[in-house]
Amino acid sequence: MNKYVDISRLKAKYNEMFNVGEHIVAQTKVDGANGSFTYDVETNSIIAFSRKTQLSETNNLRGFWEWTQEFSLEDIKEITESGRFIIYGEWLVRHSVSYPNSAYNNFYVFDVYDTQKNCYIPYHEVWVIFGKLLLAAEKTGIEIRLVPLLYDGPFKSWEDLMELMKLKTLGGEPAEEGIVIKTQDRLEDKENSRRPKYIKIVNEQFGEVHKGAKKPVDPEELKKREEARAYVTQFVTRRRIEKILEKLQDEGQLPIDWDETNMKNISKVVPKLVFEDVKKEEPEAVLAIDGFGKFSGSITMEIIRTILNER
Repeated sequence: MNKYVDISRLKAKYNEMFNVGEHIVAQTKVDGANGSFTYDVETNSIIAFSRKTQLSETNNLRGFWEWTQEFSLEDIKEITESGRFIIYGEWLVRHSVSYPNSAYNNFYVFDVYDTQKNCYIPYHEVWVIFGKLLLAAEKTGIEIRLVPLLYDGPFKSWEDLMELMKLKTLGGEPAEEGIVIKTQDRLEDKENSRRPKYIKIVNEQFGEVHKGAKKPVDPEELKKREEARAYVTQFVTRRRIEKILEKLQDEGQLPIDWDETNMKNISKVVPKLVFEDVKKEEPEAVLAIDGFGKFSGSITMEIIRTILNER
């Protein structure tokens, strides 16, 4: 089985995880049971999973396994390209959020994993696969649904995303559980693990009925961090970073044709040199922002990775 990615709650430290202009999608977070299914070559069957285990007739995730077996085997084999693609979604059964009765016992697709590329695929490709699943479901008289899409476009600000929390999409009470935001630009990026690709924001109203739910991040705190980060980008520029990289090359500390294999050493050296350079030339700017060094370090590595991708 391929366990679905653990999605972190939004924390203040993640405020810089999406660059302004980065392509993102935001979807409703559904309060159900995580499930997945695909075609299995070895057994020539449709196999299904809960979040942690393979399902069967006796361990059926409250009817999800039976639902998957309603599909035509040939349809699922074709749609998943003989198991290359794993379909992930939420089998909606009663949890903390209360939904209209018509919403329950349905599967809401939210992602597809490509086992050849070892990554989740972009939303527009998920949409295409969902369309095929919808036709396959109609053949056998069952339903399949797509998790509501709230936004598809460039990241602008956390404040804009917080507004999406107010939308009623599935009729959840006292509120929808929250939203999940996913990058579309870094899905195949295997190295930059410090910047999560997915993040979730749990609705404060939902938190009131969910035991152990953590207090949501204060939007004002995120806004302040956004403003601080934007300020730092005025000084931690691509040209400043390029000059330091060039200096390291001139001194023989970095190969002229540096690549991914050099990134570990670069991450240890360059962010510190960039910060020291700004501190020397713009000391007032550094003193004006608490945590200037942390912002500077993350921005530096983002720009270096952009340079690497363009090489």
